[in-house]
Amino acid sequence: MEITEQHFQNADQLEEIWNNCFNLAMSYAKDRVNEVAQVLGERLLTISKYESAAEIYEAVGAFDKAVEAYTQSKKFDKAMQCAQNVRPAEMQQMLVQKIQQHKKAMYINDGKINKIVESGDMTGLEMLASRGQWDECLSLAEKQGSDYLNSYLMKFARTFLQQGQFKETARVLTRYHTPAVQQMLPVYKTICVEVLAAVNEVELQVLREMLQKLVKNLEQTMGDRGNPVFAEFMKFLMVTHLLLLKTEAQRSRLDRVNARLCTSLLRYCKEIRSDKAFFDAGEANKKINQNDMAFIFLNRYIDLYDAIEDPDNNGITNNDEFEETDIPSPYDIALPEKNFLSANERQKILDWILEINMDGNLAKELPTRTCEKCNYDKLYEAALQCNQCKTSWEPCIISGYPLVKSQSIKCKFCNMGAIRDDWNDFVGVTQHCPWCNSMQTPY
Repeated sequence: MEITEQHFQNADQLEEIWNNCFNLAMSYAKDRVNEVAQVLGERLLTISKYESAAEIYEAVGAFDKAVEAYTQSKKFDKAMQCAQNVRPAEMQQMLVQKIQQHKKAMYINDGKINKIVESGDMTGLEMLASRGQWDECLSLAEKQGSDYLNSYLMKFARTFLQQGQFKETARVLTRYHTPAVQQMLPVYKTICVEVLAAVNEVELQVLREMLQKLVKNLEQTMGDRGNPVFAEFMKFLMVTHLLLLKTEAQRSRLDRVNARLCTSLLRYCKEIRSDKAFFDAGEANKKINQNDMAFIFLNRYIDLYDAIEDPDNNGITNNDEFEETDIPSPYDIALPEKNFLSANERQKILDWILEINMDGNLAKELPTRTCEKCNYDKLYEAALQCNQCKTSWEPCIISGYPLVKSQSIKCKFCNMGAIRDDWNDFVGVTQHCPWCNSMQTPY
């Protein structure tokens, strides 16, 4: 005990000497062990040999000091084991909390927040979230179970939606299997509304993938395709799918399919930009010489153009052409703030309308078909529901037109329905099903 730092500057040598001194006291001077332990323990702490100090304190039953020393040496398991010997219980609990705090601080300092979570302390997830380390946060939350994952997916979504990052939010939700839980439904709807308003092809592709998983999960959860929630997101999925397919049809120069797609999209004017939808439908039908439909759709586009220019003098007073259809009334749709075409471009469209009208060969009404259930013969050709008997049809995954039984076929892989002629036109060129992307052949 006479040897101190004044005799040796090397901390390792001093540690060895003082440990030997304590061992001698344990063997030959038991009556002085506590005194020796107190002196040597303090000396070892002074030269930062915390673990040796802790072992000496523990050997003489000074468990509280041993816990402190083990904690300083970052030997948290030993500190926790030693703390179990501390009495009273209140002191033990206080020491345990202190060990946990030091351990947590070390992980934070070392950037190992995952260790905090893995130790059972979920505040680590909140730290990661507050730092914006979402990849690590969500990955760890997933390992803790669906409750934690859904909670932090919600926090992630709220943050990213506020920043306008709709595509990235959809991509991450898809990566974590789009949980079909009640609190997430407004998030999915917000993404749908915003992405459909922008109509960006890449964003639409991400949205479609998200919705396909969500719809599948909703069906498994609810077991009822007639549920209003399921129906709403199935509609969002169909709109997204048809918008993407319209672009693909245009690239593949499938003019007839494109015209039918544009016509079908009119029933979703509440979900997409209505003036653009009528313009596209008019132009697409004009391209394949369906002038009756082109005239009606472009005429409505001009109405909408003028209403956007002068909202206070909205001149749309007649909706007769669309009364028996599932195309929303102009009074029920939101108008954009600005037109996407110039006044000169509007005038060219109006000139064509006036010219084709002067020819006198227009029926000036939309094509109809006969309802296969009630034989009503004035049913709008593209309507998904009969106005008389309320029979409804699923939309074709190629054109969006109603799947009339006599014309329907199904994809051999995903079992989704299509109209035979539309399927053959599309698959004959693309060689794949547009819904599941599997390789397919015409019927």
